[in-house]
Amino acid sequence: MNGLTPAIQMIFMQLSARFLQINLTDAQKKLIQHPVSQSVLLFFMFYVASRNILLSFGMVVLYYITITILLNEQNPFNLYSRPWLMKEGFLQEDTVETLKETYMENLHYL
Repeated sequence: MNGLTPAIQMIFMQLSARFLQINLTDAQKKLIQHPVSQSVLLFFMFYVASRNILLSFGMVVLYYITITILLNEQNPFNLYSRPWLMKEGFLQEDTVETLKETYMENLHYL
């Protein structure tokens, strides 16, 4: 029964968040859109679900590593293959010369 109660609470929170109309001022909307505010809200969401501060902090860190690095096509450490990103149109073909080509072209200036 202890595992069922938090699950029911999360369902009610999701339903109320979807259908509850909250009118925020422009300043409040801007405050909520700040990355620090979003991190704090995300932490509290994980804390309500897990009731463990360290686990919640770890989940926030894992979330940001996943979203901002591993699943971000602009990050050089992403998990997507470069040919797939180019094929799908997320990245343009490389027009920048490689370091070796630049070195070879500038070698005659020495």
